[in-house]
Amino acid sequence: MVLYFTKKKDGYIFKNGKETHLFEVKKILNNGVWLVQKKLSSHKSLRMINVSALNTTRIVTIRDKNGPVYLTGFQAFARDGAVTDSGSGGSIYVGLDVENDCLKEYGLYNIGDPVCTFLTTHPDSGITFKNYKIPFIKEAIKLCIKSHNLLYNNFIIGWDIAITDEGPVIVEANEKPGMKVVQSLDGGCREKILNCYKNIKSEGKRLT
Repeated sequence: MVLYFTKKKDGYIFKNGKETHLFEVKKILNNGVWLVQKKLSSHKSLRMINVSALNTTRIVTIRDKNGPVYLTGFQAFARDGAVTDSGSGGSIYVGLDVENDCLKEYGLYNIGDPVCTFLTTHPDSGITFKNYKIPFIKEAIKLCIKSHNLLYNNFIIGWDIAITDEGPVIVEANEKPGMKVVQSLDGGCREKILNCYKNIKSEGKRLT
């Protein structure tokens, strides 16, 4: 379970966007073990497109014969005031042009959404995706490759990166990197994946 808390006066706080008494929050936190993290905020350029959530950047790295390399990626954006950019919240995924540090032309609604339609602008802010600059992309890729070296038994990892005003921060690593989205936005990964697999397998390295 993931909970998002925002401080409020007079003994009340917001829990996942809803006003809750502090007593109720204490009851929840008294059970189990919790990891508490300070809230991160997206870089101002990402907040221009959506301000309601931390809009994460998915970076996918894959092991090759000389170590992990960048495979592909996409940018997630919340919509309709959602507090997260998760698929269940109706998020939008936009392709990444990492060579030019910007978004590609098209985005799409979460593939599980009944309206799985390609779009060129964010429906809330109206900002056009094509060539929209995203900061710290190359720094984010370097961070993910470096981190993948620590998880050397994993063949492929989808990293959720928070690009903040100060730079990229790893939020989490996923064994399932969202290949349906990748194939929809940035198809043509099959040969590269197969080549990396053959290179690793031929060297007898362990795969997971």
